[in-house]
Amino acid sequence: MSTSLPPQSWSLKEAVQRFHASGFTDGDLVTHEWLAWSLALPEPTTATEFREQQFVALDRVEQFKTALLTQHQIALQSVRGKGYRVVPPAEQARYAAEEASRHIEKGLRRGDQLLSNTRLDALTDDERRRHIDTESRMASLASMASRGRRDIFKLFQP
Repeated sequence: MSTSLPPQSWSLKEAVQRFHASGFTDGDLVTHEWLAWSLALPEPTTATEFREQQFVALDRVEQFKTALLTQHQIALQSVRGKGYRVVPPAEQARYAAEEASRHIEKGLRRGDQLLSNTRLDALTDDERRRHIDTESRMASLASMASRGRRDIFKLFQP
């Protein structure tokens, strides 16, 4: 995994080419350092630059991950504090199910939080009835999601 000379400017196409040229294989870790080098992430010198460049870095990493996935069928899984792991094809279905489940659960928690913390005294009778109906339907949705999660993860049990 070569990191000799830094790229002169940002190019998604060249970053993907560098990924392949670096010889990454299934299960390998693509470090934050390698990504910073390959994606030509600028070095911040002030707190303001750091905040601004966080968005640049996030955008470039997401573009890179999306290009690898959609153009080369290579999924990258975040490894907290280290970088991204190249997901082997045999693990990609489980990773997809875990990602979907995580997003669904997060959305349901956020919806529940919003519903539970509504100023009901500020609602009309019709609005309160609609609110209660929404709570009931969200509870049904959460129950369906929970059953679906159990069913999908049964596929990965030995």
